[in-house]
Amino acid sequence: MHIDHYSLPVYDKNNGDNTLKETELFKEVPYLSARLGEQAYEYSGGDISNYHLSIQYIMDVLADQAKGKVDLSHFSSEETLSSHVSLEKNEHNYHCFNQHASTVYHINNNDFGRTLVDLFEQMNNSGEKVRALKIDSSQHSMAARLYIKDTEQGQRFVVNFYDPNITDKTVRCEVDDALKLNDYSLRNFISNQTYLSSYVDAEISSIIVCDQADIHDQHKVKENRALTPLSQSSPLPLSAARLDLLLTDNFAVGIQTMAEEVKNLSESERKVFFNQLLQPRAENDLSGLQCAFNYQCFDALEAYSALLVLAPPEQRTDLLTGKSENGWSSLAQAISSGNSDMVSVCFYLLQWLPLDEVDKLVFPLAESLPLDDMCTLWEQYADFMQQQSNSLVKDAEIYAQQSAAVTPASA
Repeated sequence: MHIDHYSLPVYDKNNGDNTLKETELFKEVPYLSARLGEQAYEYSGGDISNYHLSIQYIMDVLADQAKGKVDLSHFSSEETLSSHVSLEKNEHNYHCFNQHASTVYHINNNDFGRTLVDLFEQMNNSGEKVRALKIDSSQHSMAARLYIKDTEQGQRFVVNFYDPNITDKTVRCEVDDALKLNDYSLRNFISNQTYLSSYVDAEISSIIVCDQADIHDQHKVKENRALTPLSQSSPLPLSAARLDLLLTDNFAVGIQTMAEEVKNLSESERKVFFNQLLQPRAENDLSGLQCAFNYQCFDALEAYSALLVLAPPEQRTDLLTGKSENGWSSLAQAISSGNSDMVSVCFYLLQWLPLDEVDKLVFPLAESLPLDDMCTLWEQYADFMQQQSNSLVKDAEIYAQQSAAVTPASA
């Protein structure tokens, strides 16, 4: 049976014949936990985005430490959504989970089941019964609840996968051995339509284990964060989607690893890669670089320079200042923010551009800023120019020393 493009069995709560529902073999296949023929509510408002809903689902899971059970009736209408979903809090929480989480996987979607096995093993070892996951592609945000249920027959491992596109339903899977999840792909849990629109560039996802501690302001950003390793996982492709996730999740080490991989490419392969990064995006599709500027992912932004220096010089300006279809230039917004730390990071990246390109960007911006922000920008610009001057003097001294070494002095 197909519902909303799912090739999944459907659990009908009103069906008088419960033999299918009670069959454990049936529950081991991901199924849409919805009544037959009932259409999921589709929110039409423009203010609530998919990540607001996925974060709200995560917060609801975390609110029930015993089972992580979510009352999906809160997601079933425009009125209940408006009263239940806090946009401001969820913006904050989304940013905090990206910046602070300790357990973060970046995986090929075919390794999703293997990741679930790894997570359930961690939960068993630590005695945890519930975990909440944030699952992102570069274009979409989803969530999941993991629950270890104790029954008279032994443990049951439950996955509830939440896709905001169906708003008030989850795809559920329950097994008596976590290893039975090993061969599932993420594609088994979402509709074909959502999958095709969410994984345009590359079939890879970010999976973040969310914790209440991650959303506290005093929780400090971890430096040199490393992605959680997954044994026997498939290598990730060099792609814009992979870079988007690394920038959004603030993983400097992962970006540096990508730079090392790009170094090993031929010149023609490099051009293909950087051309891919410059492909136009849809109006509401923010790049990872834009997200990194918006969320002040300073470590990731500095690491981005390792890729920037490998790009052909004529492409560097576009890679750093390129506008989306809606006309936004993330660098221009960041450099005019008045935030001294952000402006400093911007000028760190600008050192890889020709000076005339830097001037073309800075001078018009400075004229449009309030006085305080203008002063911040000019101070950083003066420091930047001094550093460039010092660098040129140093290069000239090195060149002179090398020339003297190869040219014997006249007798």
